[in-house]
Amino acid sequence: MYAFISDTHLSDNSKEKVELFIATVKLLAKKQGAIYLLGDIFDFWAGGDDLKYPQKDVLLALKNAVEAGAKIFLITGNRDFLISNEFSIQTGVQILPELCPLTINDNKYLLTHGDLLCTKDVSYQIFRKIVRNFFVKWLFLSLPLKLRSTLVSQTKKRTRKSVNKKEMDIMDVDRQAVLDLMSEYKATCLIHGHTHHAGIHNFSDRNQKLTRIVLGDWDGCCSILIIEENREQLITAHTLINSSS
Repeated sequence: MYAFISDTHLSDNSKEKVELFIATVKLLAKKQGAIYLLGDIFDFWAGGDDLKYPQKDVLLALKNAVEAGAKIFLITGNRDFLISNEFSIQTGVQILPELCPLTINDNKYLLTHGDLLCTKDVSYQIFRKIVRNFFVKWLFLSLPLKLRSTLVSQTKKRTRKSVNKKEMDIMDVDRQAVLDLMSEYKATCLIHGHTHHAGIHNFSDRNQKLTRIVLGDWDGCCSILIIEENREQLITAHTLINSSS
């Protein structure tokens, strides 16, 4: 079994989501599955020393799942891109590049968080390039945790204001960016999150059938993509847990 999760946005004011995420990871570990976390698992990751709730609980759950036999992989998103190799050492979770090809039963998939596909949002792409610069990340992580937390809070407020001013079309993925990357990686299916618009989209390009699967956020549908026995199924975390009761 392969499971894909994105945009859980776990934080100290989302206890129900945290418990659901931990229960889901524990269940998938029992099934000895491969779990792919495609970014924004945390509402924001301010550094490996920020181990208040729920970071400490989530890290322990991931560590226990890996030790139980699950293979867990992570592609960071726009909220948790500061996760480093320290996270991998603490949990056993393997950190993947932002574009990751994956072959399952001879089917070629391409995994990514999804924000780099939103090329029409030029101001965001510029911001993204700046904050992911090695020196900028090093400088931020060198600050005291209290100051980092304050800056994070301010950034999140400004981001919400910026998002409210933008048209939805600008913040959605660009079709040509999708086609270009799928062609480059020779993928027939792209799996991503970020936009929070869960769904399975079938389309074609140059007479080739392609699929784009979007994982929903956990403030809404709590979606999980399950690939098992060559079947792709987009379900909710609640459905997964209830079906295993």
